[in-house]
Amino acid sequence: MDDVAKLKYWSKHHYRHYRPLLLPDHVRVSYLLCPHPTVIEHAKNPANRDPEDRRACERLIKKLMVPVEVVDRAEREILEAHLIDTFLSELRDFQNRLGPFASSHPWIIARNEDVVAHEWHEKYSLLETKVLGALACRVTSKAKGVGCAERHWKATKRHKKGKRGKLGSEVTKKLSTISAAYSYELSAVRRATAQRAGKLWEDDDFENYNNFCSKNLTTSTRVTRIFRAWEEGWEKVQFDSLGDEKFAARMSAKYEGLKWIDVDSKREMHTAMGDCVVLKKLGKETERKREKGKGWGYFILGLYENYDETKSHHENEQSNSDISSYDFFEMCNDASDFYYMVTEFYKANPVPGFRVCEKGECDSLGSAEDEISNSEEESN
Repeated sequence: MDDVAKLKYWSKHHYRHYRPLLLPDHVRVSYLLCPHPTVIEHAKNPANRDPEDRRACERLIKKLMVPVEVVDRAEREILEAHLIDTFLSELRDFQNRLGPFASSHPWIIARNEDVVAHEWHEKYSLLETKVLGALACRVTSKAKGVGCAERHWKATKRHKKGKRGKLGSEVTKKLSTISAAYSYELSAVRRATAQRAGKLWEDDDFENYNNFCSKNLTTSTRVTRIFRAWEEGWEKVQFDSLGDEKFAARMSAKYEGLKWIDVDSKREMHTAMGDCVVLKKLGKETERKREKGKGWGYFILGLYENYDETKSHHENEQSNSDISSYDFFEMCNDASDFYYMVTEFYKANPVPGFRVCEKGECDSLGSAEDEISNSEEESN
C-alpha cells in the first residue's frame, strides 16, 4: 500500500470514527431546515438522504417541542406522535414549496448568501406552521462551532488573572460579557473603516515584503521532526516471541522514512513509512544479555531501491536472490554505525524541517539520561 492509498484509507477511517461527533442532532436538523435553495435541493436528493437525519428530528421534537407539564407517558407519546407527523408534513411542504411556502417571494430572499436562517424562518415560517417554524428558529440559531466559546474564554482569562484570580463567577461573567461585546463592536468599526478606505492589507502583512522580493530569500524553517541519533533508554527492551505492538508502533514512528548510504555496499538505503521494524530472535552475536523467558527484540528493516514494499521481506528475498534487497539493523551491535550513516546522509542532503540530533545535542528535548529515567518510570 503506497502513501496515497494509506492516506485515503486512514482519512476515511478517522472520518467514520469522528462523524457522530461532527454531526450532532441540531446540525442534522439545521441542514434539513436551511432555507437556501441549493441546500434544499441537496437534502431532497435521494442519494443524500440519511435515516439518521429523521431520527435526529424526532429526538429534538421530543426534547424541545413537547410541553414539560405533560408527564403521563401514554399522553406524552400520543402528543409526540402528532408533533412528529405534523413536522414531517410541513417539512415536505417546505422542501417542495407547497402550502404556506408556495409563494415565490420568500425564496427570492433565501437565495441571498447573507440571509440568516433563523431570521428567515422567523419571518416566513414561524407564524405559518405549527411545528417546523418554531423548531427551525431554535436549532438554526444555535452556534455550530466552538469559536464563540473560545473568544469568550479569552475574555474570561483577561479579567480573571493575577490579583483578580479569585473573582466570583457572576462578576466574571458580567465583566467578560461587557468586554467581549466591546471588542466585537470595536472590531466591527475597525473593519468597516478599513473597507471604506479600500484597505485590503495591514502593515503587518508587508513585514517581510523585502525578503519575498529579494532573490536571496532566507526564511527560517520550522522544525517538524527531530531524529534522536542514539539508542534511547526506552528502546533497550526485550520481549517474548509475541512482541509488543505498542512498542513496535513507537519504534516505527522514530525510524520511519530515514535514508542513508550503507558503508559496506555503497548503496542508498531507507526505511519504510509506517511499519519499519521486525521482531527477531536475538542471536549469539548480539551484545545484549538475553533475558530469561524473552530473548526477542525489534530490528530496523533497511530497504534498498530494488525492494518491493508491497511484499514481505521473505517474498523479496525469494524474488531477489541475486542481489540483496534489504538488511536488518539491531539497535545495539550496528547502532553506532547506523546512526553515523544517517547523520552523514542528512548533513550532505539536508531536508527542510528535519533535524538530526546527536547524543548530547538535544537541549530542547532533554538529555539522554533524562530519557532513560523517563522510560524506566513508564515501564514500571
